[in-house]
Amino acid sequence: MAVTVKFVSKVCSVVFLFIVLLESIVALRTIQTELNPGCDDTKEDCAGGVAYIKAIGEQNTFHYILTAIGPPTVLVILTEKTTKDAGITINWDNFKSGNITEMEKSIKLDLSYTVLYSYGVVFTRLFQYNDTEDKAELGKLNLDKTAFRVFDFSRSMFEWYDLKPISSDSSIKLRVKNSSAIMGQTINNGSLEFKFSFFDHMDRAKDLPHLQYTEDTSQFDFTLMNIDTGNMSLSRFALESVLFSTDSAGKDMKFDETKSIDDEYTPGVFTISNWLARPEKEDQGGFLQHKPVCYTKPKRGRAYGTFVRGYGLTKVTDVQYLLDQSAVLAYFGSVNMAKLRISSTNFSFGLTDDGTFTKTNYTVWTGSIGYGKPPMDVVSSLVVVVISVGLGIPVVLILFGGLFVCLKKKTDPLLVDVSKNAMSVN
Repeated sequence: MAVTVKFVSKVCSVVFLFIVLLESIVALRTIQTELNPGCDDTKEDCAGGVAYIKAIGEQNTFHYILTAIGPPTVLVILTEKTTKDAGITINWDNFKSGNITEMEKSIKLDLSYTVLYSYGVVFTRLFQYNDTEDKAELGKLNLDKTAFRVFDFSRSMFEWYDLKPISSDSSIKLRVKNSSAIMGQTINNGSLEFKFSFFDHMDRAKDLPHLQYTEDTSQFDFTLMNIDTGNMSLSRFALESVLFSTDSAGKDMKFDETKSIDDEYTPGVFTISNWLARPEKEDQGGFLQHKPVCYTKPKRGRAYGTFVRGYGLTKVTDVQYLLDQSAVLAYFGSVNMAKLRISSTNFSFGLTDDGTFTKTNYTVWTGSIGYGKPPMDVVSSLVVVVISVGLGIPVVLILFGGLFVCLKKKTDPLLVDVSKNAMSVN
Protein backbone atom coordinates (compact mmCIF):
# COMPACT_ATOMS: atom_id res chain seq x y z
CA MET A 1 0.00 0.00 0.00
CA ALA A 2 2.86 2.37 0.82
CA VAL A 3 4.27 1.75 -2.66
CA THR A 4 0.89 2.65 -4.16
CA VAL A 5 0.71 5.95 -2.29
CA LYS A 6 4.24 6.87 -3.38
CA PHE A 7 3.38 5.99 -6.98
CA VAL A 8 0.26 8.16 -6.94
CA SER A 9 2.16 11.06 -5.37
CA LYS A 10 4.83 10.88 -8.05
CA VAL A 11 2.20 10.86 -10.77
CA CYS A 12 0.53 13.95 -9.27
CA SER A 13 3.89 15.73 -9.04
CA VAL A 14 4.63 15.00 -12.69
CA VAL A 15 1.16 16.25 -13.69
CA PHE A 16 1.65 19.46 -11.70
CA LEU A 17 5.07 20.13 -13.22
CA PHE A 18 3.63 19.55 -16.67
CA ILE A 19 0.89 22.11 -15.99
CA VAL A 20 3.44 24.63 -14.73
CA LEU A 21 5.46 24.15 -17.92
CA LEU A 22 2.35 24.71 -20.01
CA GLU A 23 1.72 27.97 -18.15
CA SER A 24 5.34 29.13 -18.30
CA ILE A 25 6.04 32.68 -19.34
CA VAL A 26 6.02 33.19 -23.09
CA ALA A 27 6.72 36.67 -24.44
CA LEU A 28 3.85 37.67 -26.73
CA ARG A 29 4.90 41.29 -27.33
CA THR A 30 8.11 43.28 -27.56
CA ILE A 31 8.18 46.29 -25.22
CA GLN A 32 10.03 49.42 -26.33
CA THR A 33 10.21 52.46 -24.05
CA GLU A 34 11.20 56.03 -24.84
CA LEU A 35 11.26 58.71 -22.15
CA ASN A 36 10.74 62.36 -23.11
CA PRO A 37 10.94 61.70 -26.87
CA GLY A 38 12.28 64.76 -28.68
CA CYS A 39 13.06 66.71 -25.50
CA ASP A 40 16.70 67.31 -24.70
CA ASP A 41 16.58 67.61 -20.92
CA THR A 42 20.13 68.96 -20.86
CA LYS A 43 18.99 72.06 -22.73
CA GLU A 44 15.30 72.49 -21.95
CA ASP A 45 12.72 71.82 -19.27
CA CYS A 46 10.71 68.66 -20.01
CA ALA A 47 8.35 69.51 -17.13
CA GLY A 48 6.76 66.32 -15.77
CA GLY A 49 7.88 64.45 -18.87
CA VAL A 50 6.25 62.05 -21.31
CA ALA A 51 6.72 58.28 -21.52
CA TYR A 52 6.07 56.54 -24.83
CA ILE A 53 5.80 52.75 -24.75
CA LYS A 54 5.29 50.50 -27.75
CA ALA A 55 4.01 46.95 -27.13
CA ILE A 56 4.61 45.26 -30.48
CA GLY A 57 2.78 42.02 -31.27
CA GLU A 58 2.54 39.81 -34.34
CA GLN A 59 -0.65 41.45 -35.60
CA ASN A 60 -0.86 44.86 -33.92
CA THR A 61 0.86 47.39 -31.69
CA PHE A 62 -0.27 49.19 -28.55
CA HIS A 63 1.11 52.72 -28.14
CA TYR A 64 1.01 54.02 -24.55
CA ILE A 65 1.50 57.72 -23.87
CA LEU A 66 1.84 58.63 -20.18
CA THR A 67 2.35 62.09 -18.78
CA ALA A 68 1.64 64.38 -15.84
CA ILE A 69 1.89 67.52 -17.96
CA GLY A 70 -1.67 68.49 -17.21
CA PRO A 71 -3.67 65.90 -15.25
CA PRO A 72 -2.05 62.43 -15.08
CA THR A 73 -3.07 60.68 -18.29
CA VAL A 74 -2.73 57.25 -19.87
CA LEU A 75 -3.52 57.36 -23.60
CA VAL A 76 -3.56 54.01 -25.41
CA ILE A 77 -3.62 53.79 -29.21
CA LEU A 78 -4.11 50.42 -30.93
CA THR A 79 -2.75 50.24 -34.46
CA GLU A 80 -1.98 47.72 -37.13
CA LYS A 81 1.61 46.59 -37.09
CA THR A 82 4.02 48.32 -39.47
CA THR A 83 7.52 47.44 -40.56
CA LYS A 84 8.59 51.05 -40.22
CA ASP A 85 10.39 51.94 -36.99
CA ALA A 86 8.23 54.96 -36.16
CA GLY A 87 6.57 56.49 -33.14
CA ILE A 88 5.25 59.81 -31.92
CA THR A 89 6.41 63.38 -32.31
CA ILE A 90 5.77 66.07 -29.70
CA ASN A 91 5.82 69.82 -30.11
CA TRP A 92 7.05 70.37 -26.57
CA ASP A 93 6.62 74.13 -26.47
CA ASN A 94 2.99 73.89 -27.57
CA PHE A 95 2.21 70.94 -25.33
CA LYS A 96 3.68 72.61 -22.25
CA SER A 97 2.01 75.95 -22.97
CA GLY A 98 -1.35 75.06 -21.48
CA ASN A 99 -3.02 77.13 -24.17
CA ILE A 100 -5.83 75.14 -25.82
CA THR A 101 -5.18 76.46 -29.30
CA GLU A 102 -1.45 75.79 -29.12
CA MET A 103 -1.86 72.40 -27.45
CA GLU A 104 -4.16 70.93 -30.12
CA LYS A 105 -2.44 68.19 -32.11
CA SER A 106 0.88 68.85 -30.37
CA ILE A 107 1.24 65.06 -29.99
CA LYS A 108 1.17 63.14 -33.27
CA LEU A 109 1.48 59.48 -34.17
CA ASP A 110 3.44 58.65 -37.30
CA LEU A 111 1.17 58.40 -40.36
CA SER A 112 2.58 54.98 -41.26
CA TYR A 113 0.32 53.49 -38.57
CA THR A 114 -3.33 52.61 -39.21
CA VAL A 115 -5.23 53.42 -36.02
CA LEU A 116 -7.82 50.81 -35.02
CA TYR A 117 -8.98 52.10 -31.64
CA SER A 118 -7.97 54.48 -28.85
CA TYR A 119 -8.88 54.71 -25.18
CA GLY A 120 -7.40 55.74 -21.87
CA VAL A 121 -7.77 57.20 -18.41
CA VAL A 122 -7.31 60.70 -17.00
CA PHE A 123 -7.03 61.12 -13.23
CA THR A 124 -8.64 64.50 -12.67
CA ARG A 125 -9.17 65.30 -8.98
CA LEU A 126 -8.35 64.14 -5.48
CA PHE A 127 -10.87 64.72 -2.67
CA GLN A 128 -9.93 64.93 0.99
CA TYR A 129 -12.60 65.01 3.69
CA ASN A 130 -12.70 64.82 7.47
CA ASP A 131 -14.85 61.77 8.23
CA THR A 132 -15.85 62.68 11.79
CA GLU A 133 -18.92 60.41 11.61
CA ASP A 134 -16.89 57.49 10.23
CA LYS A 135 -19.21 56.94 7.26
CA ALA A 136 -16.45 56.01 4.77
CA GLU A 137 -18.84 56.72 1.89
CA LEU A 138 -19.12 59.92 -0.12
CA GLY A 139 -22.88 59.64 -0.58
CA LYS A 140 -23.52 59.55 3.17
CA LEU A 141 -21.55 62.66 4.07
CA ASN A 142 -23.27 65.70 5.51
CA LEU A 143 -21.59 68.28 3.31
CA ASP A 144 -22.72 71.14 5.55
CA LYS A 145 -20.82 69.66 8.49
CA THR A 146 -17.90 67.95 6.74
CA ALA A 147 -14.58 69.67 6.11
CA PHE A 148 -13.78 69.08 2.44
CA ARG A 149 -10.84 69.87 0.21
CA VAL A 150 -10.56 69.41 -3.57
CA PHE A 151 -7.20 69.00 -5.28
CA ASP A 152 -7.61 69.25 -9.02
CA PHE A 153 -4.70 67.94 -11.05
CA SER A 154 -4.41 71.13 -13.03
CA ARG A 155 -1.14 72.62 -14.21
CA SER A 156 -1.43 75.43 -11.68
CA MET A 157 -2.22 73.17 -8.71
CA PHE A 158 0.55 70.56 -8.93
CA GLU A 159 4.18 70.41 -9.94
CA TRP A 160 5.50 66.98 -10.90
CA TYR A 161 8.98 65.50 -10.97
CA ASP A 162 10.38 64.73 -14.40
CA LEU A 163 9.51 61.06 -14.90
CA LYS A 164 12.76 60.19 -16.71
CA PRO A 165 15.15 59.99 -13.71
CA ILE A 166 12.69 57.99 -11.59
CA SER A 167 11.37 55.56 -14.22
CA SER A 168 12.67 52.51 -16.08
CA ASP A 169 11.82 50.71 -19.32
CA SER A 170 9.09 48.63 -17.65
CA SER A 171 8.00 50.94 -14.82
CA ILE A 172 6.87 54.54 -15.29
CA LYS A 173 6.36 56.83 -12.29
CA LEU A 174 4.38 60.06 -12.14
CA ARG A 175 5.34 61.62 -8.80
CA VAL A 176 4.20 64.88 -7.25
CA LYS A 177 6.92 67.35 -6.39
CA ASN A 178 4.76 70.05 -4.85
CA SER A 179 1.20 71.28 -4.56
CA SER A 180 -0.02 74.84 -4.76
CA ALA A 181 0.25 77.20 -1.81
CA ILE A 182 -3.53 77.56 -2.12
CA MET A 183 -3.75 73.99 -0.83
CA GLY A 184 -1.20 74.66 1.88
CA GLN A 185 1.44 72.60 0.05
CA THR A 186 0.17 69.54 1.93
CA ILE A 187 1.06 67.11 -0.87
CA ASN A 188 4.73 67.24 -1.83
CA ASN A 189 8.04 65.40 -2.08
CA GLY A 190 6.55 62.22 -3.55
CA SER A 191 3.61 61.89 -1.17
CA LEU A 192 1.38 61.17 -4.19
CA GLU A 193 2.49 58.83 -6.97
CA PHE A 194 1.18 56.84 -9.91
CA LYS A 195 3.32 53.88 -10.94
CA PHE A 196 2.60 52.05 -14.23
CA SER A 197 3.94 48.65 -15.26
CA PHE A 198 3.91 47.04 -18.72
CA PHE A 199 4.10 43.39 -19.73
CA ASP A 200 4.95 41.18 -22.69
CA HIS A 201 3.23 38.05 -21.32
CA MET A 202 0.37 36.79 -19.15
CA ASP A 203 0.83 36.33 -15.41
CA ARG A 204 -0.17 37.76 -12.03
CA ALA A 205 1.28 40.64 -10.07
CA LYS A 206 3.56 39.57 -7.23
CA ASP A 207 1.96 41.98 -4.75
CA LEU A 208 -1.57 41.81 -3.38
CA PRO A 209 -4.24 41.88 -4.70
CA HIS A 210 -2.37 39.77 -7.29
CA LEU A 211 -4.31 41.10 -10.26
CA GLN A 212 -3.93 39.06 -13.41
CA TYR A 213 -2.40 40.85 -16.36
CA THR A 214 -1.93 40.06 -20.04
CA GLU A 215 0.23 41.37 -22.84
CA ASP A 216 -2.64 43.78 -23.66
CA THR A 217 -2.81 45.45 -20.24
CA SER A 218 -0.84 47.75 -18.00
CA GLN A 219 -1.15 47.93 -14.23
CA PHE A 220 -0.97 50.96 -11.97
CA ASP A 221 -0.37 51.59 -8.28
CA PHE A 222 -1.81 54.80 -6.85
CA THR A 223 -0.05 55.69 -3.61
CA LEU A 224 -0.70 58.33 -0.95
CA MET A 225 1.78 58.60 1.90
CA ASN A 226 3.24 60.97 4.46
CA ILE A 227 0.62 63.65 3.87
CA ASP A 228 0.16 66.51 6.28
CA THR A 229 -3.59 66.20 6.87
CA GLY A 230 -3.65 69.45 8.85
CA ASN A 231 -6.75 69.98 10.95
CA MET A 232 -8.49 67.02 9.29
CA SER A 233 -7.50 64.49 11.92
CA LEU A 234 -9.88 61.85 10.49
CA SER A 235 -8.97 62.30 6.82
CA ARG A 236 -10.12 60.05 4.04
CA PHE A 237 -9.45 60.39 0.32
CA ALA A 238 -11.22 59.71 -2.97
CA LEU A 239 -9.83 59.77 -6.51
CA GLU A 240 -11.84 61.02 -9.48
CA SER A 241 -11.09 59.23 -12.76
CA VAL A 242 -12.21 59.71 -16.36
CA LEU A 243 -12.33 56.90 -18.93
CA PHE A 244 -12.50 57.78 -22.64
CA SER A 245 -12.87 55.78 -25.83
CA THR A 246 -13.09 56.47 -29.58
CA ASP A 247 -16.78 55.69 -29.99
CA SER A 248 -20.03 57.53 -30.50
CA ALA A 249 -20.34 60.03 -27.66
CA GLY A 250 -24.01 59.13 -27.23
CA LYS A 251 -23.45 55.57 -26.02
CA ASP A 252 -22.95 54.67 -22.37
CA MET A 253 -20.11 52.93 -20.64
CA LYS A 254 -20.79 50.32 -17.97
CA PHE A 255 -19.54 49.60 -14.48
CA ASP A 256 -19.72 45.84 -13.89
CA GLU A 257 -19.00 43.73 -10.81
CA THR A 258 -18.30 40.02 -11.01
CA LYS A 259 -18.35 37.76 -7.96
CA SER A 260 -16.25 34.65 -7.46
CA ILE A 261 -16.44 31.72 -5.06
CA ASP A 262 -12.66 31.65 -4.81
CA ASP A 263 -10.44 34.12 -2.92
CA GLU A 264 -7.21 32.20 -3.53
CA TYR A 265 -5.36 35.20 -4.98
CA THR A 266 -6.79 37.94 -2.75
CA PRO A 267 -7.85 36.50 0.62
CA GLY A 268 -11.19 37.84 1.79
CA VAL A 269 -12.06 39.51 -1.55
CA PHE A 270 -14.59 37.81 -3.80
CA THR A 271 -15.37 40.63 -6.25
CA ILE A 272 -13.72 42.10 -9.33
CA SER A 273 -14.91 45.45 -10.71
CA ASN A 274 -14.66 46.27 -14.41
CA TRP A 275 -15.30 49.69 -15.93
CA LEU A 276 -16.07 48.89 -19.56
CA ALA A 277 -15.57 51.51 -22.25
CA ARG A 278 -17.32 49.41 -24.94
CA PRO A 279 -19.77 47.07 -23.20
CA GLU A 280 -21.47 46.23 -26.49
CA LYS A 281 -18.08 45.11 -27.93
CA GLU A 282 -16.33 44.00 -24.78
CA ASP A 283 -13.64 42.03 -26.61
CA GLN A 284 -12.78 45.10 -28.70
CA GLY A 285 -12.84 47.81 -26.07
CA GLY A 286 -10.86 49.32 -23.24
CA PHE A 287 -11.43 48.78 -19.54
CA LEU A 288 -10.25 49.71 -16.06
CA GLN A 289 -10.22 46.76 -13.68
CA HIS A 290 -9.63 46.61 -9.94
CA LYS A 291 -10.53 44.64 -6.85
CA PRO A 292 -12.33 46.60 -4.12
CA VAL A 293 -9.38 46.59 -1.76
CA CYS A 294 -6.43 48.85 -0.99
CA TYR A 295 -3.68 48.53 1.59
CA THR A 296 -2.59 50.78 4.41
CA LYS A 297 0.99 49.50 4.72
CA PRO A 298 3.77 49.23 2.12
CA LYS A 299 4.11 45.54 2.98
CA ARG A 300 0.69 44.48 1.80
CA GLY A 301 -1.21 41.89 3.76
CA ARG A 302 -4.77 40.91 4.57
CA ALA A 303 -4.50 42.56 7.98
CA TYR A 304 -3.76 45.90 6.27
CA GLY A 305 -6.50 45.73 3.66
CA THR A 306 -9.42 48.14 3.55
CA PHE A 307 -12.28 48.84 1.17
CA VAL A 308 -12.31 50.67 -2.16
CA ARG A 309 -15.76 51.90 -3.14
CA GLY A 310 -16.71 52.73 -6.71
CA TYR A 311 -19.62 55.03 -7.53
CA GLY A 312 -21.95 55.53 -10.45
CA LEU A 313 -20.77 56.82 -13.81
CA THR A 314 -21.45 60.48 -14.57
CA LYS A 315 -20.88 63.07 -17.29
CA VAL A 316 -17.62 65.00 -17.27
CA THR A 317 -18.91 68.55 -17.55
CA ASP A 318 -17.41 69.51 -14.17
CA VAL A 319 -13.88 68.55 -15.25
CA GLN A 320 -13.89 69.51 -18.91
CA TYR A 321 -11.41 72.26 -18.08
CA LEU A 322 -8.97 69.57 -16.91
CA LEU A 323 -9.38 67.52 -20.08
CA ASP A 324 -8.60 70.70 -21.99
CA GLN A 325 -5.20 70.71 -20.25
CA SER A 326 -4.49 67.03 -20.88
CA ALA A 327 -2.70 64.85 -23.40
CA VAL A 328 -6.15 63.85 -24.67
CA LEU A 329 -6.61 67.30 -26.18
CA ALA A 330 -2.99 67.36 -27.34
CA TYR A 331 -3.53 64.18 -29.37
CA PHE A 332 -7.15 64.35 -30.53
CA GLY A 333 -7.75 68.09 -30.74
CA SER A 334 -10.92 69.72 -29.44
CA VAL A 335 -13.15 68.65 -32.35
CA ASN A 336 -12.29 64.95 -32.15
CA MET A 337 -12.19 65.00 -28.35
CA ALA A 338 -15.82 66.14 -28.38
CA LYS A 339 -16.69 62.95 -30.29
CA LEU A 340 -15.19 60.64 -27.67
CA ARG A 341 -17.27 58.46 -25.41
CA ILE A 342 -16.36 59.74 -21.93
CA SER A 343 -17.57 59.11 -18.38
CA SER A 344 -16.20 59.63 -14.89
CA THR A 345 -16.49 58.12 -11.44
CA ASN A 346 -14.94 58.32 -7.99
CA PHE A 347 -13.04 55.70 -6.02
CA SER A 348 -13.00 56.28 -2.27
CA PHE A 349 -10.63 54.52 0.09
CA GLY A 350 -11.54 53.25 3.53
CA LEU A 351 -14.07 51.37 5.63
CA THR A 352 -15.90 52.18 8.83
CA ASP A 353 -13.77 51.43 11.92
CA ASP A 354 -10.49 51.15 9.98
CA GLY A 355 -9.02 54.23 11.68
CA THR A 356 -9.18 56.41 8.51
CA PHE A 357 -6.16 57.36 6.41
CA THR A 358 -4.65 59.22 9.35
CA LYS A 359 -4.02 55.99 11.28
CA THR A 360 -1.15 54.86 9.04
CA ASN A 361 -0.79 57.84 6.66
CA TYR A 362 -0.45 55.38 3.80
CA THR A 363 -2.76 53.98 1.11
CA VAL A 364 -1.92 52.07 -2.07
CA TRP A 365 -4.52 50.99 -4.63
CA THR A 366 -3.85 48.77 -7.66
CA GLY A 367 -5.76 48.60 -10.92
CA SER A 368 -5.35 47.55 -14.56
CA ILE A 369 -5.95 49.44 -17.77
CA GLY A 370 -6.37 47.10 -20.72
CA TYR A 371 -7.99 46.05 -23.96
CA GLY A 372 -10.38 43.18 -24.66
CA LYS A 373 -12.30 41.09 -22.17
CA PRO A 374 -11.00 41.81 -18.67
CA PRO A 375 -9.13 38.91 -17.04
CA MET A 376 -11.23 36.89 -14.60
CA ASP A 377 -10.22 34.87 -11.55
CA VAL A 378 -10.53 31.13 -12.10
CA VAL A 379 -9.46 28.22 -9.94
CA SER A 380 -5.72 27.82 -10.44
CA SER A 381 -3.99 24.70 -11.70
CA LEU A 382 -2.43 24.20 -8.27
CA VAL A 383 -5.84 24.12 -6.60
CA VAL A 384 -7.14 21.73 -9.27
CA VAL A 385 -4.17 19.41 -8.66
CA VAL A 386 -4.61 19.56 -4.88
CA ILE A 387 -8.34 18.80 -5.16
CA SER A 388 -7.64 16.01 -7.64
CA VAL A 389 -5.04 14.51 -5.34
CA GLY A 390 -7.33 14.85 -2.32
CA LEU A 391 -10.20 13.11 -4.08
CA GLY A 392 -8.14 10.79 -6.25
CA ILE A 393 -5.89 9.11 -3.68
CA PRO A 394 -8.77 7.60 -1.62
CA VAL A 395 -10.38 6.26 -4.80
CA VAL A 396 -7.09 4.80 -6.01
CA LEU A 397 -6.44 3.23 -2.60
CA ILE A 398 -9.89 1.64 -2.57
CA LEU A 399 -9.45 0.23 -6.08
CA PHE A 400 -5.93 -1.05 -5.47
CA GLY A 401 -6.91 -2.30 -2.02
CA GLY A 402 -9.86 -4.26 -3.42
CA LEU A 403 -7.73 -5.69 -6.21
CA PHE A 404 -5.04 -6.64 -3.69
CA VAL A 405 -7.56 -8.50 -1.51
CA CYS A 406 -8.99 -10.36 -4.52
CA LEU A 407 -5.55 -11.43 -5.73
CA LYS A 408 -4.44 -12.36 -2.22
CA LYS A 409 -7.58 -14.43 -1.73
CA LYS A 410 -6.91 -16.45 -4.88
CA THR A 411 -3.25 -17.10 -4.16
CA ASP A 412 -3.16 -17.52 -0.34
CA PRO A 413 -3.78 -21.24 0.58
CA LEU A 414 -4.97 -20.32 4.05
CA LEU A 415 -7.67 -18.03 2.68
CA VAL A 416 -8.68 -20.69 0.13
CA ASP A 417 -9.00 -23.38 2.88
CA VAL A 418 -11.02 -21.07 5.09
CA SER A 419 -13.32 -20.32 2.16
CA LYS A 420 -13.81 -24.05 1.40
CA ASN A 421 -14.48 -24.85 5.07
CA ALA A 422 -17.07 -22.09 5.22
CA MET A 423 -18.79 -23.55 2.15
CA SER A 424 -18.78 -27.10 3.58
CA VAL A 425 -20.34 -25.95 6.85
CA ASN A 426 -23.15 -24.29 4.91
